Amino acid sequence: MATWSVPVNPVPQGWKLRVLSGTSLGREFDLPLSRYVLGSQPPSSIVIPDPSIAPEHIVIEIEKDHVKITDCSGHGVLVNGVHVTTAQVVPGDHVTVGTFKFEFSNPNFVPKTPLVQPGSLLYTFTTLALT
Repeated sequence: MATWSVPVNPVPQGWKLRVLSGTSLGREFDLPLSRYVLGSQPPSSIVIPDPSIAPEHIVIEIEKDHVKITDCSGHGVLVNGVHVTTAQVVPGDHVTVGTFKFEFSNPNFVPKTPLVQPGSLLYTFTTLALT
């Protein structure tokens, strides 16, 4: 089993991981640290004991404005129904690991300001070009 030498620092942004399906339905994990491993057995920091989940299935890295997930199992991960090996997710995105579906949430989340603001000349031009 791998051991991690990356420092695990507190990240006080309010991130949570909620289980939406499977035998752990409704369980919620607070994510105050910067890094987690989700898997089916220790030393994973989030343990979902199920044969559809690898012992160390995904790495979860918490940032202020997103969560980065990385498949470290080779078994696959879906984000909003799309197979990925790594992805940045935001509140409301659904992540499927094995037969379990999860959702990230953060009541303090503020989305990044879009580059094209409604009412700007570029917004008007882009809207006209698409219609």
